[in-house]
Amino acid sequence: MPTDPTRFEFPLPDVGEGTTEAELLEWHVAPGDDVAEDDPLCTVETDKAVVEITSPCPGTVTALHGDPGDVCVVGAILAVIETTEPPQHIGETAPVEADTGEDRVDESSVEPPNPVKPDDTPPVETEDHTPSAEADRVFAAPSTRRYAREQGVDITRVAGSGPNGRVLRADIDAHSASAEQPPRSAGDERREVVRRPLSPTRRTIAENMVQSRREIPHATSVFEADAEALVAAKERLDAEHDVHVTYTPLFLKAVVAGLQAVPVMNAELDSETDEVLEKRFYNVGVAIHTDHGLLVPVIEDVDEKSVVDLAVELESLVERARDRSLTPAAFTDGTFTLTNTGSHGGHSLFGTPIINPPQTGILGVSGIRNEPVAVDDRTIAVRKRLYLSLSYDHRLVDGVTAGEFMERVIDRIESPEKLVRER
Repeated sequence: MPTDPTRFEFPLPDVGEGTTEAELLEWHVAPGDDVAEDDPLCTVETDKAVVEITSPCPGTVTALHGDPGDVCVVGAILAVIETTEPPQHIGETAPVEADTGEDRVDESSVEPPNPVKPDDTPPVETEDHTPSAEADRVFAAPSTRRYAREQGVDITRVAGSGPNGRVLRADIDAHSASAEQPPRSAGDERREVVRRPLSPTRRTIAENMVQSRREIPHATSVFEADAEALVAAKERLDAEHDVHVTYTPLFLKAVVAGLQAVPVMNAELDSETDEVLEKRFYNVGVAIHTDHGLLVPVIEDVDEKSVVDLAVELESLVERARDRSLTPAAFTDGTFTLTNTGSHGGHSLFGTPIINPPQTGILGVSGIRNEPVAVDDRTIAVRKRLYLSLSYDHRLVDGVTAGEFMERVIDRIESPEKLVRER
């Protein structure tokens, strides 16, 4: 164990499967602070969750890289800790050589560079210290300077909104927008445009949707079901149990009945090997609307749980999704997805949901409404009806197979006593 202090460069770890970057939300330490192993260093937000990053070793924090709002790349240096106990388990990152005192720079007084994205590795830049260059000096990361050049913007004319007047990409965009717009009269105030960056969550949603549409040939079939018995069963369960039973647990059980009857709907296509991977477990993702975007955490082993069990788990899941306390593990290993839009507005009829890759299908459930239904050639009655939209990967599933799956789902919706009996 080293007895002399060693400077350890701590990189942003991978806080979830496949995470490549995270937005820095808040520092919990400052340069000069002493920390113990596992003390909180900062809080970051990935595409799915808010995660606390802790210190990998005891020591003294000598430098922090990044400001709240910066997007940090996994593997980029997050903090420097002077320690006698450098960790041995942080990926391939090793502590740097001990500081000899030569060419020492007080890192706490140096402007930390903005983290950059993987495809935005900054070139080496040198400062021109001529008098004219000092007069025009701008605080900006090399990647921001390059972005300004690409946009044709003179960065010395841009007002920085970051710490110490640092110029951010958003400042470049705002400057470009103002330069393109002629001066506005008082009557043009109604045409104001507010520019804001995508959040990490919304950016990942956008990327996933583009990937889904680009890689998966979607087909969507729409079905209608009678919901009279479903409504009665839901109200009875809700009255009999302490937990609030919504329609979603009943839909989850109905979906699993369909997946068990038609296994290809619970599969994925491995396009590299041209193999179909049919899963024999039933982990269903549930789309949850939050103020931060649409999140799809996964409920595992739905087939092994009762409707009431699912109601309890779902209530906790929704609460944690909305307060952003879900961990990245909550979003993995889904085999199918359910999105229930029935509680959002009363005028929607049905939609065409987009598949969550690499899954094969997603079921969209509309709101239950009263509609006139022909009982026979002479009689019309008002019944509670429900629309269901099934989007499926047309490489694996055709319309007939989709219909077979939905017949089993609708059978459970129209005969919910089967769902209540199933565990």
